[in-house]
Amino acid sequence: MAISPMSVDMYLPAFPAIARDLHATAAEVSNTLAVFLLAMGVGQLFTGPIADRYGRRRPLLGGLIGFALTAALCAVATDIGLFTFARALAALAVCMTSVCIRAMVRDRYDPVEGARVMSIMMLVSGLGPVLGPLVGSLILAVGPWRAIFWVLTAAGFLFVLGALRTLPESQPRTARSTLAPGAVARDYLVLLRSRDLMVPSLAAGLSFFGVFAYVAGTPSVLIAARGLSQTTYGLIFGINALGMVVLSQFNRRWLTRHHPLRLLRHALRVQAAATALGLGLACFMPLPLPVLWAVLLCYIAPVSLVGGNSTVLAMARHGQHAGKAAAVNGMITMAVGGLGASLVGLLYDGTERPILLLMCVASLGAVALVHWLPPSADGAPADAN
Repeated sequence: MAISPMSVDMYLPAFPAIARDLHATAAEVSNTLAVFLLAMGVGQLFTGPIADRYGRRRPLLGGLIGFALTAALCAVATDIGLFTFARALAALAVCMTSVCIRAMVRDRYDPVEGARVMSIMMLVSGLGPVLGPLVGSLILAVGPWRAIFWVLTAAGFLFVLGALRTLPESQPRTARSTLAPGAVARDYLVLLRSRDLMVPSLAAGLSFFGVFAYVAGTPSVLIAARGLSQTTYGLIFGINALGMVVLSQFNRRWLTRHHPLRLLRHALRVQAAATALGLGLACFMPLPLPVLWAVLLCYIAPVSLVGGNSTVLAMARHGQHAGKAAAVNGMITMAVGGLGASLVGLLYDGTERPILLLMCVASLGAVALVHWLPPSADGAPADAN
């Protein structure tokens, strides 16, 4: 679960250094993140059927190996084009692990228990955003930005060893499906018509649209425009991610009294209220750093409730095709999120206003969308699969 945030967050403090070394603009470097997110989203449509056909364990191991090799390719890139291509390949490797992990959770747990398990996994994956920018900043203090990707290469191979020792197969052979193109297309058409799957996925995608606008835009705003050091930026980013980790553990407790749908709705409302207030103030004056930080924290911390609860709601009724359902869910989340990262580069004006605008519009859209969930989604048990 940690490799996706690690792959994103560790190199954020290096954006200015990468731009200088590769003779690229800030927008071009930000677009490497957008390409990563879009490729990770689309790639899941291909990895989902593989996970349903060959099980979860072998595709996951292949994704981990690919992650390590593509991190090495990023480390040796000599221009922004090759670096962007390497990031796209890295995304394809990461999306394989993402699909398999979520399918494993669906294989073993019902929606409420699955949401609790996702909360535990958010604690693990949340360490990536907490430690990633800090580790990246420390590496930059003693070496070039390329060293970040050599560290990721080493981490990838360590994850391979860990998965070999600890992750068993969760899908029985009798439940595996065919890779025949016609059958795969029919399964995807059924899933795309499922309101139970599409509405939580789109709502989460809009929420992550704002998250990735924040991820792609804040290095330029806080480091380049406001003059914060890379270490200070890493600290701010890490504390925001720590808020996400803390709320993920509260989510485990709240799930004993509340359904995941209710928690999802509350989390989206907090995001919308915080960014609407911040955007309103930013229209009249540059936000003081503590105020801007508070607004960003109120958006980022509830992401742990959005991600875990929306995922289990989306996949609850699709156990027979958990790999493909995870692929559709992840594709929508990453593709919509990637648009946020891309748009913030296009709208960048040296202030926080474009980031807050994108976050506000996306969260308001998610609040409206989640109320379209069918009544049966609230309290629906998992199916027999």
